[in-house]
Amino acid sequence: MSSYVDFAVLRNVVIVALVAGVGITAVFSVAARALSAAQEGTRPATGQRVLAGACLAVAAAVVAVGLWAVLAK
Repeated sequence: MSSYVDFAVLRNVVIVALVAGVGITAVFSVAARALSAAQEGTRPATGQRVLAGACLAVAAAVVAVGLWAVLAK
C-alpha cells in the first residue's frame, strides 16, 4: 500500500512478537510455580527444581537471542 511501510511484514512482526511474548511469559510463570511448589513441599522437590531450572534456562536463552539479534544490527 504505502511506499514507506509494508503492512504485511508489520502484521507478521506483530503476530510473532505477541506469540513469543506470551509464550516466554508462560514459561517463566511455570518456572516460578515450580519453584514455589518445591519450597512448599507439596511435591518432590527435585523434579520441581529441575523443571524450574529448565524453564528458566529456556527463558534466559530466548532473552539472550533477542538481545543478540537487536544489538547485532
